[in-house]
Amino acid sequence: MCDTARHIVARNGLSDKITVVNKDVGLLERGTHIRALGANLVVADFFDSGLLHDNFMFLLERVKSRVLQQDYNIVPAAATIYCMGIESFTKDVQGFDFSSFNKYRWDKDYEAVDLSTLRHRKLTKPKKVFEFFFQGDRKGRSRENVLKLEVVNPGHMNAIIFWFDLHLDEQETITSAPPGVAMGGVVTQDYGQLREGSASGAFEDNDDGTFIASDAFVGEKKGYAFKKGELGQGYYVDFPCGRGEQQNASFSLAEAEEAIEPPLQDGHHWGQALQYLERAVRVQPKKRITVLAKREGNVIKFSLKEGVGSRVGKAPWKVEWGGGASVENPHYQRVHYCQLLVSDFLMRLRSKRFPPIEKDMKMMLANCGNLFLDPAVVTEVYHEFVVLEMIHGQPEFCPGASLEAITKRILKFS
Repeated sequence: MCDTARHIVARNGLSDKITVVNKDVGLLERGTHIRALGANLVVADFFDSGLLHDNFMFLLERVKSRVLQQDYNIVPAAATIYCMGIESFTKDVQGFDFSSFNKYRWDKDYEAVDLSTLRHRKLTKPKKVFEFFFQGDRKGRSRENVLKLEVVNPGHMNAIIFWFDLHLDEQETITSAPPGVAMGGVVTQDYGQLREGSASGAFEDNDDGTFIASDAFVGEKKGYAFKKGELGQGYYVDFPCGRGEQQNASFSLAEAEEAIEPPLQDGHHWGQALQYLERAVRVQPKKRITVLAKREGNVIKFSLKEGVGSRVGKAPWKVEWGGGASVENPHYQRVHYCQLLVSDFLMRLRSKRFPPIEKDMKMMLANCGNLFLDPAVVTEVYHEFVVLEMIHGQPEFCPGASLEAITKRILKFS
């Protein structure tokens, strides 16, 4: 990338004004890698779906102390995180009971998702969680916050979806909000109004038991008539066939809500962050549910009040027992032992006395059939091992680098 950038700079006659430095940003030094005067502008896109998990704050502090002038500008200058509660369960798939799958959802860390492709039910209104100020000395509430989420739909809340607004400067803001939510956590689609006896906001009441999507919805969904009760599944929709005719289709409440989603817009590659809660709780409209948001290092975690809700099922290898000298979960220990073996390998890397791990992994990949191994899994492990070897074998590598940041899958290409 740096070589290509240098070619572009040279071809445009800007070599006397632009210098391309091929150096880890966490190791930059004023007067060594850049001019002694330092830099006065930082433009950063070093964020994951949860904003900070790629060690942006650590790298920013290093840049501030080692590279920046006293009077500097950072783009983005600040960020605000928002969240809302959702229900994300698998109950049935094409008439088959797949509810046993749910215990494999939970994880202690959040994951990046495109909410428009995830089957879910929005249960609460969006709520501001934390503010971060990257420029200047202003501090926001960024460690712990007690949130009162307003419930708008009935359901079992087992997950929190959160996203962020990036404030590039005092005028411009961009967002990673999910469909139906705009900047500032403003709901643009009234997903809590498709219920019997309620037709405000997103729908116009036809005075005949039907609800017509208003001008807030555009594209092919506009003008669809949602009727209740007559086809046995709570709601059905009349939609034009193009020849002056109409067809009826049955919908449950959840399917009706999904059917009126506004047309998808091109989202950003960040996506949204989804965290499954350790406890699921039944919620009802016009009530509030208390959620604790806590920042632990670079990770934001959400939890319900102690004793609220019931524990969700967990995969056996994610359940930890006791600790120290007590009895340990054998499923968890199998995974833990693998981690210890990899750590032991990494400690010996710098001696340069061992062949690269790539050589061993190539042999394993070539013999997947004989070893009854999944080639896709071996390939992924192969990739992560090689990256770990690179990180631990380099004499100079940014102390802010993490395996998660370097090896994570791209949610989508933009």
